[in-house]
Amino acid sequence: MADALASFKRLLGKLDLQTVMGFGGYYMAGYYFSQAHMSKRNLYLYFVQALGLLGAGATIGLSGWMTAKAGHLRLTLYSYNSFFVLLESSAVFLSLQTLNPRLWSEEVLGELAGSVMGIYLLHPLLIYYWGKTPVWQLAASNSAWLPGLVILIFASSLAIVWLLRRSTFLARWLL
Repeated sequence: MADALASFKRLLGKLDLQTVMGFGGYYMAGYYFSQAHMSKRNLYLYFVQALGLLGAGATIGLSGWMTAKAGHLRLTLYSYNSFFVLLESSAVFLSLQTLNPRLWSEEVLGELAGSVMGIYLLHPLLIYYWGKTPVWQLAASNSAWLPGLVILIFASSLAIVWLLRRSTFLARWLL
């Protein structure tokens, strides 16, 4: 019993509460947003979209200010734990719900959902490698390019995960 208790304490000591609560918060928000079916002309949707734009503006503006002050690229506010990113994510999720259903078929959503963990695991590596390219240096000098970096990291992560998921070797031996 003492060994089990010591193991449990050691496990809890390694637990990153911020990460767990961050993911838990997004799961809860995703559930509640999935229950909220909004039309394109809903006042609440406009409010959430306005908050999302404010969050995007704050993220870009404050990141630019922090970058200029530090003299190097600062991406602190691009963390999923950032309140501004939560506002942006909420606006994007609810806006996507109002799009044409054929655009977001179950097949497309299933493919994206199956790739999310790979994207999450791969994006720090891509941030490291993209950080050594001229593209990253351009963004470091002008914070208006930061959203482009976010899209670049997401798109390249998704492309690599998509290719890896189609590899017969990985499908047979690793996945």
